Amino acid sequence: MQIETLKNAIESKIISENQKDFTSVDEAFSYYETHSLQLIEKLKLLEDRVWENELVHLAVKGIKLYEGKMMDMYWVLLFDTIHHHGQLSTYYRSMGVRNPSIYGPTAEDTES
Repeated sequence: MQIETLKNAIESKIISENQKDFTSVDEAFSYYETHSLQLIEKLKLLEDRVWENELVHLAVKGIKLYEGKMMDMYWVLLFDTIHHHGQLSTYYRSMGVRNPSIYGPTAEDTES
């Protein structure tokens, strides 16, 4: 899920699943950092009644699949992101790759 889509959904009320391709890690990092900060600023300005009651649609390839309250949709997508970070860490370990420090020190960091 693109962070830019969440930022735009505050006005459009549609979270569209679109693939975003990056040419480098630096480009992906810059994109995520820029749009995350913009999303935070937009959420700070949002009225509680909108956050708690406004319906937002989830769409894939232009087809609306689900709708829910903005607050619920954003929390679910945050937890989905956390879940996928965990998935990546299990894949890394099984491939013999050193795990990155996602949420703090890893088992590899504590080994001597």
